Amino acid sequence: MNGARLQEIAFNQSDFVKRLERIIGNEPLRAFARRADMTDGGLRRYLHEGTIPPVDRALNLARAGGVTFEWLVFGIGDTGSSTGTNLPTSPASGVQSSLLADEFTTIPAYQVFASAGHGANITDEALAEPMAFRTDWLRREGFDPAKMAVIRAKGDSMEPTINDGDVILVRLKNGEAPRDGLYVLRLDGGLFVKRLQFDLGGVRIISDNPLYKSRDLSKAELAELDLVGRVVWAGKKF
Repeated sequence: MNGARLQEIAFNQSDFVKRLERIIGNEPLRAFARRADMTDGGLRRYLHEGTIPPVDRALNLARAGGVTFEWLVFGIGDTGSSTGTNLPTSPASGVQSSLLADEFTTIPAYQVFASAGHGANITDEALAEPMAFRTDWLRREGFDPAKMAVIRAKGDSMEPTINDGDVILVRLKNGEAPRDGLYVLRLDGGLFVKRLQFDLGGVRIISDNPLYKSRDLSKAELAELDLVGRVVWAGKKF
C-alpha cells in the first residue's frame, strides 16, 4: 500500500460499528471481548458510545473477528475471512496491516474536561482510551507525541470555534514563550480552554462566543495562571 493510497483512507464511525457488529454476530460480547484481549465494557463503548479504538485495539478486534484490519477499520477490500479467530496469513495482508499501524501514532487521552463555559474542576485525570493521529501529520507539524494530550471541551463559550464535547489535541507547554492563540489553562481552581492575547501589560482571556465577556488578568491573577498547553487541533487545525 503506497503513501498516496494511505492519504485517501477515511474513518467512518457508523460504518465501523456496523462492521464490528457483523464480526461479533451472535457471540456473547464478553466472549468476543475476551478473545480480543479487552473488557466487555470497552467493547460496549466502541459499539454504543462512539469511542474510536486505538490502532492496537483495532488490530485485536480484527484478529478476534477473523478479518483484516483494513476492512474492519476502513472498509477497504474483502473481510479476508468470514469465520475463524485469526487474521489472514497471506504476506500481503500482513504487510498492509503493519503499514497502516505504522502510519498512526496514539496520543494519550485523559478523563477530564476543559471548560469552554463557566469552569470545570479537575476531578479525574485518569487515562481514557488513547486516540490515533497520522504519524506523518504529527511529524510535519513538529509535534512530539510524548508531549501531546487529548481531552474534551465542555461548554459553549468558545463556539463556533470549539463546541461542547469536542475532542481537542493539546501541545503541552515546553518552555517556549507563549504567543496569541488557543490554550488549555488552569485558573481559579478550574480547567479552561480559551483564546489568549498577550502584551507587555498582561493577558486577556477571550471567549469566541460574543455572549461571554473577555477578562483581563491583573498582575496578582497572572501569577495564578497556569498554561497547560496550546490547542492545535479540534476537528480542524488552528
